[in-house]
Amino acid sequence: MKNQDGALAYLVETYRAHRSDFGDFPWEFESARWQELVVSIWIGALGLDARASRDGVRRLHEVGWLTPKDWKEGDASAIEFGARALQQAGLSETDATWAIKTACKVASRLEAHSTHKLQQVLRDAAAHIIRELEELLSGADLTQEQRLSASILWVQNVANMPVISESSKHIAELCEKFSIEPQDFLALADKLNLNAALLNDVVGARHLTEEFLRPLFVVDSVESNAGSQEEVSPVK
Repeated sequence: MKNQDGALAYLVETYRAHRSDFGDFPWEFESARWQELVVSIWIGALGLDARASRDGVRRLHEVGWLTPKDWKEGDASAIEFGARALQQAGLSETDATWAIKTACKVASRLEAHSTHKLQQVLRDAAAHIIRELEELLSGADLTQEQRLSASILWVQNVANMPVISESSKHIAELCEKFSIEPQDFLALADKLNLNAALLNDVVGARHLTEEFLRPLFVVDSVESNAGSQEEVSPVK
């Protein structure tokens, strides 16, 4: 039986303990990708001022408009509130209302279709890139598993794609520990609003730490048991 709650708690604990092992990570939070899409719509599609658009998104972020769920079409008061924030950022009332209504419609569409997550759009694109790169690497003296591993790592590092290597040892052990599948890991990363590639890295860091410390614990345990046996052995 899947232990999703246990896996979620493990991932939160691991992220908090090992996030500091890594430096800046572009697109660490998936909500940032959504906010960038909003800015791209306002600037690229509606032709609004770039500085005002980014400032407006920042203002809304600060009051809790983080994900499409927070932006989906609501009542008139929500539209008015969002438009007011954009006016404070420098947009006209007309442009601010237009911008908010447009972004909210996109958010509502994303929320209405669970398969339309931005992360899934990126994963579908990553899958295509990985296949192409695997083909390019096929001329090298590498196994299929090696080509796949290298291709996934490249996509993670170059494009910060929210993908993982399902065959990696730390992912396999985590899935076995909590009776989950790699797709469950991705879903949990999405639930935590974290880039799955970063979460993969912190889980890998924990795995390496535990692998390094495990022999020390074994030695310590053996020595402790030996000491205990000496203490209780009868004097001859």
